[in-house]
Amino acid sequence: MGKRLSRKLEDWKKEQSLLGIFEFVIQLDGTFTPPYSFAHWLKEAAIKSQVQPIKLHSLRHSHVAFLIEQNVQPLAIMERLGHSNIQITLGTYGHLYAKSDSRIIDAIDTHQV
Repeated sequence: MGKRLSRKLEDWKKEQSLLGIFEFVIQLDGTFTPPYSFAHWLKEAAIKSQVQPIKLHSLRHSHVAFLIEQNVQPLAIMERLGHSNIQITLGTYGHLYAKSDSRIIDAIDTHQV
């Protein structure tokens, strides 16, 4: 989670504390946000932005692709996703590492003596 989202969640936690003590994030009326509302929000945002709607789970895949592109280590990604072992992570997202071959060659060429 980025710093900006972290700050927003901290602000929301303060507001939520005015309603009572809750272990989870709630809506202003004290009810929990139904899971389908996020999918609905994502679809509405895509339509408004005039882009093809995607499934909510696709955001997870896009996030991992971004992390790989940023050279985040596979073990860190495994921990972030909550996978029990690296084989799950690499089995699911390993194909994205194939794109990094040119970066490896560039790194080798840059650091040759």
